[in-house]
Amino acid sequence: MAEHTVMLELEQASLIFMAPPDLVTREQRQAAQDIILNFRKTLMPYALCQYILEHSKNDYALFQAATTIKEAIIKDWALLGPDAVEALRSFLLRYITNHITLQSYVREQILQTVAVILKRATLDKKGKSCDGLFEDVTALISSGNITMQLVACSMLTSLLNEYSYTNRTSTVGLTWEFHMKCKRAFEQSDLKRVFMFTLKVLNEIEVQPSPLSREATAFLNRILSIAEQVLSWEFTTRGGSINHAYSSNPNASLKPPSGWRDILLDKNTLSLFFRIHQKARFNSEMAHHSLQCLVQLASLNGVIFTEETCQQYLAQYIDGFLQMLSQGSHRLFLSSESPNVTRECCEGLDERFKQDDIQAVDMLNGEHQKQVFEDTSHPKVFILLEFYPERNNHMRY
Repeated sequence: MAEHTVMLELEQASLIFMAPPDLVTREQRQAAQDIILNFRKTLMPYALCQYILEHSKNDYALFQAATTIKEAIIKDWALLGPDAVEALRSFLLRYITNHITLQSYVREQILQTVAVILKRATLDKKGKSCDGLFEDVTALISSGNITMQLVACSMLTSLLNEYSYTNRTSTVGLTWEFHMKCKRAFEQSDLKRVFMFTLKVLNEIEVQPSPLSREATAFLNRILSIAEQVLSWEFTTRGGSINHAYSSNPNASLKPPSGWRDILLDKNTLSLFFRIHQKARFNSEMAHHSLQCLVQLASLNGVIFTEETCQQYLAQYIDGFLQMLSQGSHRLFLSSESPNVTRECCEGLDERFKQDDIQAVDMLNGEHQKQVFEDTSHPKVFILLEFYPERNNHMRY
């Protein structure tokens, strides 16, 4: 059988190419590399690559099969009908869910291939939208199996990476204009769905008793990473350009369109991230993700606000931020947990104060104002005096 012969040849070449240098000669490695590169040039390789994915046990051969599909489908796009594209996408997603013990680099390459297919189909609607992927993600999350839940997170991460148009986007020969059109379409149709999905999962994890199990910790870490990626998203404008960060802040500020008001200005959203940090702060990696989410939420700006909702949001943020400092004590601010990130939260808020000429002390609720004026040794007062000395000189007296 031709497919089987090609598979055996690719597997043998993969073994030689990946072998330690003391076991193969330079000529043998070069010959193996030539075989792999020639395989990547196979015309209409989809049936062959599917055969290899289904039958090979060699991880590097599986990786090369996925890579070949990813590269070929862009070149062959005009030659493939909608049914063929959808069949290939469905096969790859089904393959991932049926082979959850794949090596991570193989799984990530297959998921990136799925994301490339979805992205390429964004504008001409060849194949289905992201609905099928979201259905798979929901099913995997609901399974209760931590491995399958982490696979679901990898699916969402691959999707975000592909549409974000950053250095994590595939180099598949598409133009800048095409990438930007796809990015904008994704922002309008699916990015908010990803964020709402993360909120749903975060709410479910937040009610679990502390300390979290090892599995729940791993799951929360991945979900927070996805939430951070969404909150760090650089939204495109109507003209196709990307919103840039404040000139004083190296991170992109969060500047979504007005369609995000219902979810980002919902008081439950902000309070959820402060509550989830209480679970995340005992793990350094999770604490970094959760604090980065809070940094981005501090930078929220743009058409999403009216004057009234802006002040309400800032008041809630400051209240939650100061409660967070009290619950973790001011050691959170002073410790090595993430002092720079905590400072960035304050700096993000300070940008909002500068834009709207708002006094920091005016944003405090009655209880906090009483603490400010009656107990100047309180850690909350220390934070306000540290970051807003010019605005709050009267607090020192």
